[in-house]
Amino acid sequence: MRYFGIIIGMCCILLIFWKTSGTVQKVKEEERLKMDLWAKTQKRISEVSDIDLLLINFIEDLGKVPMILVDEEENILDFRNIKETDSISVYRKLKVIKNKNKPIIINYQDINNYLYYDNSSLLKDLQYYPLVMFIIIIVFLTISWLFFRSNKRAEQNSLWSGMAKETAHQIGTPLTSIFGWIDLLKEKIKSNFILDNIHQDTQKLKIISDRFAEIGTQPNLKPTNIVTAVKEITEYMKERISKEVSINFLSSKKQIKVNINVSIFSWAIENLIKNGIDAMNGAGTISIEIKDSASGVSLTLKDTGEGISKKHWKKIFKAGFSTKDKGWGMGLSLTKRIIENYHKGKIRVINSVLKKGTTFEIILKK
Repeated sequence: MRYFGIIIGMCCILLIFWKTSGTVQKVKEEERLKMDLWAKTQKRISEVSDIDLLLINFIEDLGKVPMILVDEEENILDFRNIKETDSISVYRKLKVIKNKNKPIIINYQDINNYLYYDNSSLLKDLQYYPLVMFIIIIVFLTISWLFFRSNKRAEQNSLWSGMAKETAHQIGTPLTSIFGWIDLLKEKIKSNFILDNIHQDTQKLKIISDRFAEIGTQPNLKPTNIVTAVKEITEYMKERISKEVSINFLSSKKQIKVNINVSIFSWAIENLIKNGIDAMNGAGTISIEIKDSASGVSLTLKDTGEGISKKHWKKIFKAGFSTKDKGWGMGLSLTKRIIENYHKGKIRVINSVLKKGTTFEIILKK
């Protein structure tokens, strides 16, 4: 549908150009006829002494366009409708209008004079008219396309939000039942390592359900110690990843307060950690470091994986793009949305070397 609108717009532009160019040519021919008539009449006036005043006024009206009359040696004999009055400026004007139209030859007493004339203001306006219309149509098509894309994106966002909320609702029902069974088991089994981990993972499922429920709405941000929040994420991930992957965590301070939504923000960090693990094929080191400064808080996450080609540094954050054979291309796109849209921060690749690893940086306002 949008391509049909573009085709119609281009057809309108071509039609305007074709129609206007024809009109411009007709006006140009009419102006030359008027200038020719003006020249002949001026010659006649110089030959005849008895000329009616009305005829003189008519001839003056014909000659409203800028014109300069010169002799064979290009000495200026007369000029009309030119703002410049000094001889130097008139000669400059003569050089300009000589390229506009062919001169009209006025033969008087075997002497040739040449009448050079510029285009009238009407003709100039007509010449610029197609360009103005072209700009107007391009602006109109651009606005229409942006409006269409905005509506389409809003529709897609609404659909994804609805699906996410429905998923959260569906997960919530069996989760409630599982929590009840775990509580009954705890009453019979006082302390059990497996039961404790089941409870912890079930709590994690509850957090995931809450995350889906918050998609499409502006999350509630609260002043939070980001050091503690990220440390809890790393500790949770350490117990559930391959022993061949080590996660190192370092912070310049023990407490750094930042406005975040812990549930949503931890989702972004988990995505980055999982992305790093995939890039390392399940074996390597992930280093997370938090730095505090006057301008904001910086969080860097470095892996020792395959690395990313520089031409893909920005593409990896686009939905659907993935360098992995079976990747969906949603993890980093969602992470970017969480950091930039929900937390008003920035995320980027600051370094990546093939076969050596990649470093991501998140910057949040304090």
